[in-house]
Amino acid sequence: MELVERINSQTGKPYKVLLVNRSELIMNPLWFHTMHLMQTTTGYGKNLKTEFMIKYNNRLCRVYYSNFSNAGTHYIKTKQGDIILNISF
Repeated sequence: MELVERINSQTGKPYKVLLVNRSELIMNPLWFHTMHLMQTTTGYGKNLKTEFMIKYNNRLCRVYYSNFSNAGTHYIKTKQGDIILNISF
C-alpha cells in the first residue's frame, strides 16, 4: 500500500491516491450485500457502500463507490478528506 499525491489536470488541485493490491481488501458485507441487493435501484450514485474494507492508519475503513454513467471510483473517507483507491488485480 502506497499513498501518492496527484494533480487534477482540469482544476490544478492536488488529490491523494492510495495504491492498493486486491489481496489487501477485507470482505465485510453489509446486510443488503448478503441479500444480493444494492443501495439504489439503478446501481448509480454517490457514496455507495461496497462489501470491502481496508486497513488504513491502523483502522478499518469502508470502501465507498461513486458511479455515474458507467464510470466509477472507489475511495475511502478519512478525517483529512477522501482518498481515491487505485486497486490492482
